[in-house]
Amino acid sequence: MINLIEQSFSKVDENKELFVKNFYSDLFELAPELEYLFKNTSKERQGEKLYEALVLLVENLESPEVIKDMLKPLGRAHVGFGVQPKHYSIVGQCLISSIKKLNGDNWNAEVEKAWLDTYEVVSQIMID
Repeated sequence: MINLIEQSFSKVDENKELFVKNFYSDLFELAPELEYLFKNTSKERQGEKLYEALVLLVENLESPEVIKDMLKPLGRAHVGFGVQPKHYSIVGQCLISSIKKLNGDNWNAEVEKAWLDTYEVVSQIMID
């Protein structure tokens, strides 16, 4: 699973700006009501933070304590921004869709399951 995540994330790494553009485009198309969450920040800066968090996640897939230490305060911060548990599934859908777009023919059910499983753990830590 780790190898699949790392390989597919390399396409994000190579196309960071496109990934961020796709993610926010998908997010606001699917859930325009979430745009209010970004009213006090720059979408460009938020895109950078999203990318940096994903890098940290991928680099530490074999170190769950590092991931938990990163995600718990991030989850608390998101509550302060108005993020609700129901928003995580929408974000996950857009995140995985954006990664899938960059991977093209290299994307398959196994890669998708690896990302879905990983995102499930990530979102649960943040919600808790």
